[in-house]
Amino acid sequence: MEKRISENRLSYLEEGKEVAYVSFHKTAEDRILITKTFVNDSKKGCGLAVKLMEDILLLAEKEDCSICATCSYAEHYFTKKGEKRFLPLDKPEEK
Repeated sequence: MEKRISENRLSYLEEGKEVAYVSFHKTAEDRILITKTFVNDSKKGCGLAVKLMEDILLLAEKEDCSICATCSYAEHYFTKKGEKRFLPLDKPEEK
């Protein structure tokens, strides 16, 4: 499986076709903001989403920045793991 990283996307490809990706961008506060995680149905259960999160963590360590997410999977993953680089976004209070 081939890994490809661009300015705002980290992808895994198989036979030239994208099978999983995480979309993100770097904020002015030196954070990597994860906006979407996707794994093709044919690859679910193979650990690709976890692999994407581990790759984002390595990127954050390399660039010495923190991670935040609007993506529910990423937020759950880093919260459950207790990752020190993860900073939850402020959520409005429910009324």
